[in-house]
Amino acid sequence: MYEFLAYRVITGHLTCIPEKATKTKRLIPERLRPKVLEILAESGFDGDGQPLEKEAGQE
Repeated sequence: MYEFLAYRVITGHLTCIPEKATKTKRLIPERLRPKVLEILAESGFDGDGQPLEKEAGQE
């Protein structure tokens, strides 16, 4: 279930960031956010599904 929610964040249907939530981009429930954020971070995305900046020297 967490992987599905992370996928929905990456595709722009959900968000983990309360300030970015809109009528069409719903907020993930607070109790589910930590695990979804962990999956997103492991996959290289932030809480809104945007790619994380790579550190200098990494490719």
